[in-house]
Amino acid sequence: MLPEAIEREKRIANAIKYFNEYEGAELYRKVAAKLQVNHVALHNRLKDNTKGPSAKGGQNKLLTAVEFDAVMPCIRNQALSGFLCIWFMIFGAVTFIRQKNSQNPPSKL
Repeated sequence: MLPEAIEREKRIANAIKYFNEYEGAELYRKVAAKLQVNHVALHNRLKDNTKGPSAKGGQNKLLTAVEFDAVMPCIRNQALSGFLCIWFMIFGAVTFIRQKNSQNPPSKL
């Protein structure tokens, strides 16, 4: 999970804890604003509509964690050199890595 997502999950957990400590005396929108959490995400978690980011998705990963860690510095270096980080750059890097591992290239959605 990315560091931003981990931080987001911590903030949502803190918001749920805060909301439950005060037994819902404060509106969830106010709690969300106070703790910098999306109010819809907080509402869904409070109503137990979602269990978190792992509740759905994740079946369409193109790269393993190691491959992702290998391609990100290349993309970052290109961006810092002044080249725009565009879809074709990312697609090319992913295609190259997948071809080296004898895998099919990703689809061009």
